[in-house]
Amino acid sequence: MIWVILVVLVCEVVIFTQLMLNFQMRGNRLKIARAPILKRIEQHRQALDELSEKVQTKTAESLEKVDEKIADTTHSADFAANLVDELDNEAHERAEELGLNSLEEEEEEEEEEAPANGE
Repeated sequence: MIWVILVVLVCEVVIFTQLMLNFQMRGNRLKIARAPILKRIEQHRQALDELSEKVQTKTAESLEKVDEKIADTTHSADFAANLVDELDNEAHERAEELGLNSLEEEEEEEEEEAPANGE
């Protein structure tokens, strides 16, 4: 009876040892297969880093161009506003020289006449 228990225990130890060796071999295969995958992942990460740097530099260049255009447009708008003011002043001076009433004076005269007519 003891010899049956010993045979069963020895068989269990042998089976357990075989399973352990099998799992160890599978683990080694996975480690071997894992290395190329990790290498490809690292290559993709580096490619993404390079691409993001390129995108950042292109964006910075584009923003510089946009800032320059905004500055030019602002300068042009300021220049145009100054010209409009000068032309407006010249038009008022010319109207006064010719004896023409400005729109504001005409509106004031109309407002003064309206209450006078109403009374």
